[in-house]
Amino acid sequence: MAQGKVPEGLPSIRDYLIQLLKSPKNRRFGVKGTGQSSLPLFIYDEWPRHAHEWKVVRLLRRNVVRQAVSLRIAEKNQAWHPGHTAQRVVEENEYCFEEILRCLENIAAVNSHIERIISLMGMTALTVFYEDLSEDPRAVTDAVGRYLEVERMGTSALEGRGSTRPNPTVRSTELNRLWEQRFREDLAAYSSAEEICGAKADE
Repeated sequence: MAQGKVPEGLPSIRDYLIQLLKSPKNRRFGVKGTGQSSLPLFIYDEWPRHAHEWKVVRLLRRNVVRQAVSLRIAEKNQAWHPGHTAQRVVEENEYCFEEILRCLENIAAVNSHIERIISLMGMTALTVFYEDLSEDPRAVTDAVGRYLEVERMGTSALEGRGSTRPNPTVRSTELNRLWEQRFREDLAAYSSAEEICGAKADE
C-alpha cells in the first residue's frame, strides 16, 4: 500500500487484509518484524485462538557480536538497508565497548521476546541463520518453502531480475571486523561475571 494508505472502499487495514485473503491467487498472509509486530494479531483475536495454524520462520545470527557491531554502525550512519545511503563515514576511533554491549543486549531482548511468544502460543518455528542465507540463498529459501508448504514460482528474484528491490548483499566491512575483534578482546579483559552480566553470579 503506497504511503501506508488503505485502498478506497475498504475502511480499515483489517478489511483490506480480509479482502486480500479472499483472492484466489493469494490464500496466504505473512508478516515480517519483531515480536511487537504481532500485537494486532492479539488485538483482533487471531492469536492465541488461531495461533496453531501459523508457522514462524525465525531469522537469527550465529555471530551476534558482529550483528551488534553492525547495529551500532547503522545507528551512527543511518544506513539500515542496502538501499540506504550512509549519512556519514563512521571512523575506527568511534569504537565504544559499552555501546556495542548495549546493542548486543537489545538484540538478545528482541530474540527472547520472540521466543517467549512462540513458546506461549505453542507454535512451530523454523530457525534460519543469516550466515547460511547469505552463503546459499537458494538452499535456505528452498528449505523455508518446504516448511511453509509453498512451491517456488521462479528464480528471478534470486538472480536479481524482475524486482525493484536491491539484491541482498553483505554490508559488513573491514570496520565491522576490527570493531568485533576489539570488542572480543575487551570482553576477555573483564575479570568477573558481574562486570559482564551486570549481576552477581549467585543471584
